[in-house]
Amino acid sequence: MHLHDALLDEQGSAYAAGQFDLPASPDGAYPSVSGKLVRVRSESGLLTLAAARAHRDLRSGYLVGKSSSPVVYLNSVVSDILKDALRFGERRASTFSFDAKGALRDPAGESNIQDLSDWRGRIESLGEDSVRVELSAALSPAPALDAVPSTRQHWNAGGINSLRLRVAFSMDAATRVLAMRAHSRALPQLPLAKAAPLARTTIDAMRLKSTPIGSGGGIFGVTDDGRSVELYEGRSPTNSSFVIHRPGRAVRTASGLLEGTNEFPRIWLEGFDLDTVARSLRRGLTFAVAVSGSSAGEVDFTGGGSDGPGHSERLVQARCDFELTRDGLIVVYEAQPENAQPLRGQFTVPWEVLIIRSPLFVRLRDRVRG
Repeated sequence: MHLHDALLDEQGSAYAAGQFDLPASPDGAYPSVSGKLVRVRSESGLLTLAAARAHRDLRSGYLVGKSSSPVVYLNSVVSDILKDALRFGERRASTFSFDAKGALRDPAGESNIQDLSDWRGRIESLGEDSVRVELSAALSPAPALDAVPSTRQHWNAGGINSLRLRVAFSMDAATRVLAMRAHSRALPQLPLAKAAPLARTTIDAMRLKSTPIGSGGGIFGVTDDGRSVELYEGRSPTNSSFVIHRPGRAVRTASGLLEGTNEFPRIWLEGFDLDTVARSLRRGLTFAVAVSGSSAGEVDFTGGGSDGPGHSERLVQARCDFELTRDGLIVVYEAQPENAQPLRGQFTVPWEVLIIRSPLFVRLRDRVRG
């Protein structure tokens, strides 16, 4: 399997073969839906599911998807379970059930919203690092949670509460790596050739197979002379970080993944990630962040080994300037260690990476295109 086999569209949505079944509502507001392709999309940090149709664009490699079915909005508990499973896999089959709220929305009529409850699911890892998800929900509000339903209920006419929405799908390894930050041993890791300059693409000429993503979960920027800059994001409820390696020459593996060279020095900048940058670019296409003191971050000049830890220093100040262009996100950085010369550089994070690592960038594309 290769990265160009991934089921991904240019909005960063993932697709998976499976089954989406929705019975018709008694009041006629919702017709029955039965589809064999499921779209999995992240919206405001939560997963949504919908039946879809799609074909692959032969030039870009991305899917061109179309969905007119109602969209399932998962609650935070079920969404987190699915995100973890699709990223990390399941060593053994597991089941879950939660009587938590969720919603079904009709894209053709925003007033048609149906409460969902009584979530039941099963998750298991299959061969070739694919993950199987089976999910169902009652087409009714949860009595214990909603003394008064928040919306009109389209399926509870006549006291019928047993009808259920059912969704099942299997997401393959390549799609999981790109869309869910998974690490897959099923994708060939052997280098194809010697290091070569990374391909340069633009917002109007994206190429799925050129996505610069690493086998270990890292992403890559590209310098003006084609060198690769390995990047990592750290995200937690209380903090975020952005890690920048010295430019090098990454090698493509047989699966299309990049194998970084782990170049030093390595700069750790605290307090922001790509989501932070995207939110800050909503008012304009440029943004700068400057930090100083103990919150600036640190720099690793060498890595640790069997003979002891590597050499690191705290940063006394750091600055990053961002500009969103047709080529991607241009990053210009300068970091001042305590006892060394400043570290400076510039690279571009291409659109292939931006759309899968932060859906917020998808909303900014029309502004970039003018």
